[in-house]
Amino acid sequence: MNSDNPSAVACPECSESSVARSRTAPADNLKMLFWPTRPMRCLQCYQRFWVKEKFTASGKRLLTWCLLALLATSLVIWLLGVGQSKVDAVQTVRQIEVDDTETDTANRLLIDGPIENEQLEPLDQTTTDTTDPAKVAPPLHDVFANRIELENQNLNQDQTVSPSLEKPLSRAQWRRQLEQAKQNSELAETVISERQKKLNDVLEPSVDELKSLAKVEINYEVDQWRNAWANGVVEKYFGFYSDDFVPGAGKSIEQWRDGRRSRVYPGRGIVIELRNFDVSFNAELTEATVDFEQDYRAGTYEELSQKQLVLIKEGLQWKIVREEQIEP
Repeated sequence: MNSDNPSAVACPECSESSVARSRTAPADNLKMLFWPTRPMRCLQCYQRFWVKEKFTASGKRLLTWCLLALLATSLVIWLLGVGQSKVDAVQTVRQIEVDDTETDTANRLLIDGPIENEQLEPLDQTTTDTTDPAKVAPPLHDVFANRIELENQNLNQDQTVSPSLEKPLSRAQWRRQLEQAKQNSELAETVISERQKKLNDVLEPSVDELKSLAKVEINYEVDQWRNAWANGVVEKYFGFYSDDFVPGAGKSIEQWRDGRRSRVYPGRGIVIELRNFDVSFNAELTEATVDFEQDYRAGTYEELSQKQLVLIKEGLQWKIVREEQIEP
């Protein structure tokens, strides 16, 4: 029976052909979206029944099945992609394990030496025949390649590497490994030393620059010394002298300080002017000699003299170790 031609449909109850399409409920519409059937009703006995129809009779049914097919295809593609991703992840993990094993083996060979449980091959006391390829020790890169290939095969079979398959290197190979590591270390030290030397050459200032900087520092210290003396701040004034300061006239440091305290105090009205600075240094730039003209006035007393200070560098400050008047 086909619902496209209701006159050709007969009622299964009374066999009458007077039938028509029945009204559909929501559940009927859902069923019709997936299956090519339609509800019919007999106009004689009012029997309701389902009949088959063409699959293409409903546009909604066609659209539904197209969407289902698209969804199924997408799901299959996604599942295939997930499966391939898992395979790739497993292969990546295995490759990382192989790389880690290779790195650990190389580090152990180059730095740590053999582990306690490994047995080194005894030294062959007989003469080695270098003409026989079977008796010549294989190159180092061949040894690593063989070990990595063996570990890859065991990983593909989901088996761990058996300790019995690891062949220890000979003592001659150990010596070559250690000698190569030593040469690499010496080469690295040489490169670092050369770079440090170049850096020092770039950063180290010239002698003229050091002298200019020292002159600025000395000019500042002498000016502060003059200021403390003129203002009568005697303890600050003493701070510009080194503990190794040698007073003149055979006085001790304590005698010299007592004499200065009686002449350097606030309110005395001291005026000091310094002119015509001349600064010179020793070869190591650790001692400076300062010549200048000093104009000293205190009350009605005036004195113009040529003076010389000898200073040394103590920490970050230049301090006076000798002070004397010189003949012009």
